[in-house]
Amino acid sequence: PDTPFLDLSDRVVDLRAGPDERGLLGLAPHPDFASNGRLFVRYSAPVRSSTPPGYSHTFVLSEFTVDPTADRASAASERVVLEIPQPQPNHNAGSLAFAADGTLFVGVGDGGGAGDVGRGHAADWYERNRGGNGQDVTENLLGSVLRLDVSPDEGYAVPDDNPLVGEDGLDEQWAWGFRNPWQFSVDGG
Repeated sequence: PDTPFLDLSDRVVDLRAGPDERGLLGLAPHPDFASNGRLFVRYSAPVRSSTPPGYSHTFVLSEFTVDPTADRASAASERVVLEIPQPQPNHNAGSLAFAADGTLFVGVGDGGGAGDVGRGHAADWYERNRGGNGQDVTENLLGSVLRLDVSPDEGYAVPDDNPLVGEDGLDEQWAWGFRNPWQFSVDGG
């Protein structure tokens, strides 16, 4: 049949207007998927009531519980892990990958906009590269790769050994300074 494995059509932004960088952007089964059925999905949702005016959409990282032997998953099992307002429809990244220690790496684009300026970009911090979100580790999670502990029943935890824990910056960030880390992998080490 033509039924999708996981139907999120009522949750993902409407993309019928033409080419776009939003949509279903990442999927990663938990390392113990065969026994726990935990599946993590990264998609672009419509704006929320808390989204700043003029923003394009909402970054959503969710967990779904799936019967590991089934050929379909229910969207009703969704547990939202993280939401981030996205200022523009491009540079959304979306890759997800688990490390050997069970932490989840999440690629987050810089929010789009030519020249790192415009709606949703950090205030000017360096004259030659005005408003680059990827270099701003204190104001937003955009333009970075996050490392999260997704074991809690609600939300997520931040691993104690993330590089900005106890430093000036947002603890979730593992690496930053990216324009659009749309694809990556994690090796065994």
